[in-house]
Amino acid sequence: QTDLLGAHVEFMRKQPHSSRWLQAACVAHVDTSGSPLTVREAISEHVFRLMDTGSVELLFKGCGVVLRVVKSRQPLLQAAKMLYRFSKDTAHDARFRREKLLDPLLRTVVVMAQSSTGGSGALYEPLVFLNGCLKNVSNDAANQRALVKLGALKVMTTLLAQMSEQVVAGQPAAAGGGTAGDAAAHTPADVVVQATGVLRNLAVNASHASAFASGGTLVALRRAAVALAEQPEVVLNVGRILSKLSLSVECQAAMESDPEYAPLLLSLLERHSAHRAVLLRVAFVLGNLTTSSDSYRAQIAALPRAYEVPVAILAALAAPSGGDAGGGRGGGTGGADGDRLSKAARPEECVVKMLRLVANLAIHSQAGATLAADVRVADALAQLLSRYSYADEDELVLNCVCAVTNLSFYQLPNNQVLSLDPGVLLPHLTPLLMSDNEEAQVEAARALSNLSRVQVYRGAMADVRVLEAVLLLLDHNSLELLHSLAGTLINFTLDSASRATVLELGGPAKLVEVAERVAGTWEATDAEADALMVALKALSNLVAPDAAPGSPLLEGDAALSVPDTEVLSAIVDYVQSDAAFADCDELRALAAAMSPSLASLASKLQALELEPI
Repeated sequence: QTDLLGAHVEFMRKQPHSSRWLQAACVAHVDTSGSPLTVREAISEHVFRLMDTGSVELLFKGCGVVLRVVKSRQPLLQAAKMLYRFSKDTAHDARFRREKLLDPLLRTVVVMAQSSTGGSGALYEPLVFLNGCLKNVSNDAANQRALVKLGALKVMTTLLAQMSEQVVAGQPAAAGGGTAGDAAAHTPADVVVQATGVLRNLAVNASHASAFASGGTLVALRRAAVALAEQPEVVLNVGRILSKLSLSVECQAAMESDPEYAPLLLSLLERHSAHRAVLLRVAFVLGNLTTSSDSYRAQIAALPRAYEVPVAILAALAAPSGGDAGGGRGGGTGGADGDRLSKAARPEECVVKMLRLVANLAIHSQAGATLAADVRVADALAQLLSRYSYADEDELVLNCVCAVTNLSFYQLPNNQVLSLDPGVLLPHLTPLLMSDNEEAQVEAARALSNLSRVQVYRGAMADVRVLEAVLLLLDHNSLELLHSLAGTLINFTLDSASRATVLELGGPAKLVEVAERVAGTWEATDAEADALMVALKALSNLVAPDAAPGSPLLEGDAALSVPDTEVLSAIVDYVQSDAAFADCDELRALAAAMSPSLASLASKLQALELEPI
């Protein structure tokens, strides 16, 4: 009978003037005074007789009828509580879909939200349970897809906007977390916590990102975070959602075009720095947005406290007593909730995200120069490298080295990273360079390439045999690694002592091998062009003095052997003449500049009949 009632209700609900039918008198049912009940009241009375049954199936069907028919608060609250209880068991996820409850749940949220616009606190409680139910069942992937098709994003977006407006209008903002039945304990913040929980689950599926970007949901999330910035649970959920969405190109573009997002994120980073769970997500979002967009780096750099906030947090995390960034102005709620949020992530996880953010910001010229000049940044990097090993915290160490690389790019007198003693950085970079992990090798090589532009670092690299390691790794197949290694060798031609060391260790011959290998498998990729360009530049610097017109050449002065000179000359001719290099203007220009010097060198070597080195 309940099946038939449910089917009949659903059929009639879809007919024109269904509301008029539900309000019509039902002659078969009367109240205690003998007056006929409306069809809606009669259905409600019939269904609520089932609520004491122990049959889960009947309860599901009964709640479905209530959601479709009843409009008053108390029966809806009772049904919402019951469905919320069932939603805690994942075994019922498919049943919610099978009984077609997702759509009436969403529609009831819409109705209750519209009714709450007058600020009636009594309606927050059913909204909390309805959204809590949707949050639980949306952990299921099939339910996620079904909810998005049913318009859940639009419903949640509208609900967030309404709740945010009510908070701004003066409704209590603090999340009460009151018990069921204690309506006064529930606030708009409690509703937002549950609604953002739904959105967090819907954001898991990457294919939904486009709908988030185009449907106004990102704006609603921002407004909710602004209105409830002191509520860690709300901010945490918003951070979780944005952590997923900020991996999407569409959502990144939408957030970049919204000028209010950057100041909000920086503000949340500072306000909740003591809450690791929140700090982790907000820093991750900022890291995603600043990875490839210099425009977003510029937005951050232009904000007040753009440098103070991340630097202070990183310095606090890196301090010997590190573990908590502290320093947050608000910190949100205290007590058990605040303590839980402050311990919900490992300190090292937060360090990784902050290092990534600082490294990304350092790519922006103004931000990079400012961060490089801050002694707190250099001290933090030194402390972290001394405290953590790659074997134990590989991601942390790699991000730390990446920050060193990006900051050491700025050859300025006040660069505090370049002012660090080589004994602080080199012992941690060298093991990475010689590790069996290519990502670690590349990161270390990039850092060494920048550091080797400083004479004191070149001397130290030669003394502790880092230069030998660089030359050994020229046998590697990674073009990205070869590019950085050859860049280091270019820097070693900047002074006569360093150049002499490279010559003594057979550097030119190794570079000829690199150039021959890259040119021999040429496919005209950017990576190949970059690697060949740097290798030829290094060779050009190394052999140029030997080939200077009119200068005498003694046997011991030769940088290259006769065979290597012939191979290099053939490569240079190949680059200049072959159509495969037609689009490589800079590379062809370099080859043309090297030709006269190589011809002179070859002539002198042949005249002396030098043996190969």
